[in-house]
Amino acid sequence: MSVRRPVRWIATVALAASPLALLGCTTGAIAVNECREIEYLRCEASVACGLGDIENEDDVTACKSFYRDQCLHGIAGPKVPTAKDQKDCVATIQAAADCAKDDPEKLTTDCAGVDATTSLDAEGGRVVSVCDVVGRPWDLEICDYLLPKGEGGSSG
Repeated sequence: MSVRRPVRWIATVALAASPLALLGCTTGAIAVNECREIEYLRCEASVACGLGDIENEDDVTACKSFYRDQCLHGIAGPKVPTAKDQKDCVATIQAAADCAKDDPEKLTTDCAGVDATTSLDAEGGRVVSVCDVVGRPWDLEICDYLLPKGEGGSSG
C-alpha cells in the first residue's frame, strides 16, 4: 500500500503542475494556423505558377510538410490577423491560384475575385500577375500583416 501512495501523489502533482508549465513555456510564435493555411494554399498553387521545384502532387505534399513545421515559427508580422483579414487574404490568394491554373501570366486585374486594390504592390502600385500574388502575397495591402514593412521574404 505504501508504494502506491507515492506514485499516486507524484501523478497528482504532475497533473496539477502541467498547466503551469505550459504557461511558462512558449515559442512566441504568432498566427501558426494562419501561416499554415496560407502556405498550404501557396504550395498547391505553386504547380500552376512554376514556383520553386513544385511540379506534381508529391512535391505539393513535401511543401506542405515543410510548412507544417516551418509555420511553428508563425508569421513574421507583429500581431495575429483578425479573422476578416485572414479570410480576405486567403480569398485573394485562392482567386489568384484559380486564375493561374488557366493562365499563369494573367494579371490580377483580369482575374475574378482579385479586386483592384489587391493587385497593387506595397511599393509602387503596379499591377501584378496572379503568380506574383501566389509567390509574394505579403506585398499586397490585403495580406501585408504577413510581413512587417521593410523585410524580405521567400516564395514557396
